Amino acid sequence: MKRALRHLRTGRTAGLLLVISALLLNVEVHAAGSYLQDLEAEAAATDNTAQPVAPVAKPSWSQQQTTVSEKIEPGLSKGQFEESLKKRFYGSYLFYSTLNDKKQQVVYQEYQNNNEIEHLREIIKKQLTN
Repeated sequence: MKRALRHLRTGRTAGLLLVISALLLNVEVHAAGSYLQDLEAEAAATDNTAQPVAPVAKPSWSQQQTTVSEKIEPGLSKGQFEESLKKRFYGSYLFYSTLNDKKQQVVYQEYQNNNEIEHLREIIKKQLTN
């Protein structure tokens, strides 16, 4: 009798564990299904159709062309000369700014004699290579 009772209790425990496992599994499956439904709804709400793209404007700049008339204003102090060079001819200013003080002074003295930018660019190039 005790044996039968023990077997019955073990069977109940096993049955109870089986029921609890099934319920937990059902909750997990339901949660996964709900999550999947949420993902599908979000994906459906996302519009993946191609939108018309505004045409990209082509740049209107071209290579800088210098003429004899391109000059830095005459009679500037060294600071004013550097500021004008930076503002109007930034590329040339970048090279100029890498020169040491002595070489910058050579460029400034050349400016006092000839303020054409092409001439000054050549002097800057020479100072870079010396």
